Amino acid sequence: MIVIMTTSSEPSTPALPTSDTPASPPVPSTGASQVLTKPGVSYGRLIEGIAIEYSLHPVDVAIGIAGVLTNIAGPHAGLVDSGGGRVKPHLSLLRIGSTTSRLHLLERRLFHPLRTRANWLRQSASSHSRRLADIWTFASGSPPSGGMKHGDLPDFFRQRRDKANEEQEKLFTERGLDPQVFDEMSLTGSMMYFGRGGNPVRSTPGAVHLPSFFFEGISLDKVDTVLNESIHREALLLMPAGGVFDQFHKLSSKDETLARVLVPLLRGHDTKFAPLHPDQGPGTFEYARVNLWASMSMERLGETLQDEASPWNELYDQCLLWDCSTGAVTQNQIYKADNEWRLYDQVVHELLERRCFGSIQMQSRIPIPPDYQRTFQNTQNKYLAALEGILPDDSSHAAQFCDLPERLMWVFLQFKRDKEDFWCGKAAFTTALYAARMHASMLKQAREMYTVRTLLKSAEQVTAILSRKGPCKVRELQRSCNKRSADSFKPVLDLLQQQGRVRVDPDNRLQLIGQS
Repeated sequence: MIVIMTTSSEPSTPALPTSDTPASPPVPSTGASQVLTKPGVSYGRLIEGIAIEYSLHPVDVAIGIAGVLTNIAGPHAGLVDSGGGRVKPHLSLLRIGSTTSRLHLLERRLFHPLRTRANWLRQSASSHSRRLADIWTFASGSPPSGGMKHGDLPDFFRQRRDKANEEQEKLFTERGLDPQVFDEMSLTGSMMYFGRGGNPVRSTPGAVHLPSFFFEGISLDKVDTVLNESIHREALLLMPAGGVFDQFHKLSSKDETLARVLVPLLRGHDTKFAPLHPDQGPGTFEYARVNLWASMSMERLGETLQDEASPWNELYDQCLLWDCSTGAVTQNQIYKADNEWRLYDQVVHELLERRCFGSIQMQSRIPIPPDYQRTFQNTQNKYLAALEGILPDDSSHAAQFCDLPERLMWVFLQFKRDKEDFWCGKAAFTTALYAARMHASMLKQAREMYTVRTLLKSAEQVTAILSRKGPCKVRELQRSCNKRSADSFKPVLDLLQQQGRVRVDPDNRLQLIGQS
C-alpha cells in the first residue's frame, strides 16, 4: 500500500516548508513543465478519506472543498482572532491544465448538495407569489394570510386548504427550517391552495430567488443582472468549461469587456440598489460580489497574459490558479468514504441554512482556539516572510494570499474531530504557501509556453517564406510579414540557425540549408 499522507501531531510552532527550487523553463525541444512538491502534513480523517477514495492528493481535495464552503458561508461568517477581527472566507478558483476522470468525479460530488438544493429552489420558486416573497424578505412580520375573496368550496376542500396554510405558516419563523432536516418532498407537498383567488404560499423564505450559491452555464455578461435575484447579492459561479475560459473560444474585444465587468464583482463593490417594491427601504447602494469556480487551459492562460494592460491580468489577481492534475496517488484497497461525505453534506447544509434563514449571530463565526493564538501569530509572521520570496510585495497577486491561511483554517476547523490532534493550523499555512507557489508557477509556465509557441509559429512562417522566395534579406521578410520590426526576427532566426535549418550567405542573405 502506498502511503499518501504523513499524519503526526502538530508541534507547538509549526515549521513552514522550505521553498521549492523551480524547474528549468520550457524550451522548444522539450516543453517540460514545473511540478511542485505537494505538502506532507495531516488534513484530518475526512479530507484524507475522500482523497483515498478518489486516489488524489489531500491538498487538492482540501482546496476543492475550500472553493465550495468559503463561498456559501454568508456575509457574516469568518474566522475570528483574539482581538475580535473577522476574516471573511472566500476563494475563487481557476482550475488550470488537464482534468482527469477522478477530478471530474470529485468536482461533481463536491457540488452535489448544491445542485440538489438549486434544483429544488428553482422548482419551488416557479409556482410562488413574488409579491408575497418580497414582503417576507424585505418587510417585518410574516406574510399576510388574507387576499382576494375565495370561491365557494366544499367543507372537505376548505379544511384541506386551511390545514395546508397552517403547515406553511409554521415555516415562517425566526429560526427557519430545522438545520438537521432537508426534506424536499414534504416542503413541496405542502403547497396546496384551492379556489379562485387562493394565495400561493412559498415553502421557505428565499425560495423565490435564484440560488445565490450556484449558477452553471450562465453567460458572464448576465452575471450582474442575475445578482438582483441572489440572496445577499452574492453568487458562486460554477463554469467548468465553455465560454471565454474555453481554449477553443476565439478571443475578442468583447471578452476584455466581460473581464472588466467581472473583476469589480470579484473584488466586491457597491452597486445601485433597484427597489422591488415601495416598502423595501431607502437604500440606494449595496454590496455585490461573485466568486468563481472555472476551468481554463494553460494555452488560454498564456494568450491572455501576453498583454500587460489586459483586464485579464486583474482577473488573475483575484483567483487562485489551481493545477490539480499532478500528484495523484493510488492505493491497493478499495475505500468508500461514506461517513466522510455524510459529514461534508451536513456542513454544507448547515452553512446554507444559516446563510438563507438565520440571523447574523447564527452564521458561522469560528474563533481561533485560545491555546493556538500565540502559535498562530508566530507562524503567520513566518508565512508572510516566506510569501515575499514567492510573490514580492509589489506583486498584485500577493494580496489574495496574505489572509489565505485564515480562510483555509475556517474551513478546516469545521472538519476537525474531537479525538484528532490539532492539525488545522499547520495544514492551513502549509496549503496556503503551496497555493502561492503553484499560482506563481502557473503564471511563469503559461508565459513561457506562449513564448515558445509564438516562436515556433514564427519559425514556421519564416521557413515557408524562404522556401517560396528563396534566399532573401530580413527586409524582404518584413514585407512578407506585414512589415514586422527587424528585431522581432532575431530570436526566430537564432533558433533556426541553432537547429541547422537556416544559414547566412556571403551576401548577408538568409538561406534554407540545402536550398541552392
